Amino acid sequence: TSQGKGIHQRASIRGGAMVGFDDSVVEEFVAQGRDARGDRVVELIERATSAPKLYVFGELLDLDGVKELESTPAAPHVALLRVFAYGTLPEYRQHESGLPPLSPAQLLKLRQLTVVQMADASVSLPYDELMSALEISSVRELEDMLINECIAPGLLRGKLDHKRRAFEVHSCPVGRDLRPGQLKEIIDQLAAWHDNSKDVLARLGNQMTWTEEEAERRKEHRKDVADAAETLRREMKVPGAGDGGGDGEGEGGASGGATGGEEGGDGGDADGEEDGGGLDPMDE
Repeated sequence: TSQGKGIHQRASIRGGAMVGFDDSVVEEFVAQGRDARGDRVVELIERATSAPKLYVFGELLDLDGVKELESTPAAPHVALLRVFAYGTLPEYRQHESGLPPLSPAQLLKLRQLTVVQMADASVSLPYDELMSALEISSVRELEDMLINECIAPGLLRGKLDHKRRAFEVHSCPVGRDLRPGQLKEIIDQLAAWHDNSKDVLARLGNQMTWTEEEAERRKEHRKDVADAAETLRREMKVPGAGDGGGDGEGEGGASGGATGGEEGGDGGDADGEEDGGGLDPMDE
């Protein structure tokens, strides 16, 4: 049915590839139950809750024959089917007095579904919690059950941690059917996640804008510092006006003194020549 398909699709999307689930199995049971009524529906429920590789039951709950059992003495079988659809072994024990007894195959199946339910809620499952929920008394029995009945069929992927006494969940390929009203909760959670994601993206966008603007400001600041340093270097290379005048006066004084000395020497020679010329007649 459409409702069953929606539930199955939700389980596939949530859990990833349905490694341990075969669509043909549930389709076969749906086909057998489409026209079934009364005792035939009860027998169908018993076989479905014991069948290997059948881990979702929403399609069966939507069958007209199953819905009609609700108003008959066989209603406990419908309640049992709901436990297999989205319940656990502890939940079965809480309502056991009003439910049909479990066969060994049904007990095994409900233990598998209980582990899947717990693995979907946590990535680390302590052995003590698992043994309590599954009604298993020894670690060896628990580990055998996890390996042979959960990991091997593809219900779970994970690792047994002997030191920490826990099963570390890597992935849970098989999902569970939705409880009544749970779809709205999931939609609300997705809507909240969507709104939160929008807020995060907006903050990231603002941060990126600020980072770009800050980078541009620092770039302009570095340019201003470089321009100021270049201007300062140029000013230090050009001589000042006071220094140039002092040099000129010093050079001029030295030149003038030298010139005066030369002129004085020349004058002395000239006088000497004139004096020498005047002594010649007297000597004569």
